[in-house]
Amino acid sequence: FVLLAKEKINLGPDVTVSSGDIGVNNAKGILEVGPKNILTASLFASRMVLGPNSVVNGNAFFNKLTKTKYAQVFGQEEQTFQSPLVVFPIVSDFPVGNTSVKNKPGEEITISPATVKDVHGAPNSGIIVNPGIYNVNSIVVGDNSTIIFLGTTTINIKKNATIGNDVIFLPPPGFPLSAVRINSQGGQFRIGNDSMTAGIIVAPDSTLSVGSKTIHRGQLVAKHINIGKDAILSIQELIVKESDPDKIVEDT
Repeated sequence: FVLLAKEKINLGPDVTVSSGDIGVNNAKGILEVGPKNILTASLFASRMVLGPNSVVNGNAFFNKLTKTKYAQVFGQEEQTFQSPLVVFPIVSDFPVGNTSVKNKPGEEITISPATVKDVHGAPNSGIIVNPGIYNVNSIVVGDNSTIIFLGTTTINIKKNATIGNDVIFLPPPGFPLSAVRINSQGGQFRIGNDSMTAGIIVAPDSTLSVGSKTIHRGQLVAKHINIGKDAILSIQELIVKESDPDKIVEDT
């Protein structure tokens, strides 16, 4: 799954999913697809609403499906949804420290695996992340910032995470998307607008929001997931944004 929610997923207008399935785990789960979405994915949810001119290049499994004007499913439509889809992941408890890590606007710092209180990246700054496991209370990354991962990294977050606008964080070259994993026990996980992010984010009790025009490669798992207008999602390294729904054909 590129998107997996416990209770609800909302996709804003003009969202593109170029690979990976979309699922809502619970028996009363809801998937709302906004207008003009292009989803190269199979969809799984008890209740499903497809907005005007949305295109699903895959199958749809549901208990109730509502298709609004000109919505299309090129694969099979099956009223056979069974919950739960998966054993929903949990984030095990972990300690956090008493010391915070932060930088100043325009400053680049390097951090190493640690148990700390909070990580605060200022706007227009950079954080170089050495490989390993980090246990933190919360994370804030300011606008126009860059996070550079040097290897396989896991970040465990006790509370909330806020990633600003125009932020870049990606696995290092030659590493799989799974090399960056972020686990959160918090209630809110936000990625801003116009950002480019990658990795696996697991936040089973969070509302996870992705801003408009943000590109994420990897997996997003949360209680509720909200995806902004013109966002692009893929479970694979390669992202293809198909602008013409007439060019999308069902696999044979």
